[in-house]
Amino acid sequence: MKALALPALAAIMLTACATTPRDPYTGQAPYGGPINAGPNYDVSYSAAGANWRLTIDGQAMELVTDAGFRATDTLVSFTPRHNESDIYQGQRMTIEAIHGQCTIGDGGQTYPHRVTVTLGDQSFRGCGQKSIVPPSGRSY
Repeated sequence: MKALALPALAAIMLTACATTPRDPYTGQAPYGGPINAGPNYDVSYSAAGANWRLTIDGQAMELVTDAGFRATDTLVSFTPRHNESDIYQGQRMTIEAIHGQCTIGDGGQTYPHRVTVTLGDQSFRGCGQKSIVPPSGRSY
């Protein structure tokens, strides 16, 4: 009987050690994987740099520069990385929104994210802000 009890006890202890850490405010486990974009998500994000603007509205992504360059893409996934940054992934365009204050323009307007937009071999750096509310109603 003792021979069977020890392996069972060890398995229970290992299971307890492998539990996912919980967010102290919500009690929910952090989600580290991508959320597939689609009609169930109301995604809205805007960013700007010295000579460019980016908008994400639903699944439509658009990058426009003052020089007349315009690129559109479809949002494929959103990956919340909580305290670090968030990734908005399109078919051709990637937006990384790093959490931390960012100031842009002569007026010194402050935004909550430092943003890098990558399209092919081009990178655009600036500031941005987001709002994403999945069907559960929990904001990221």
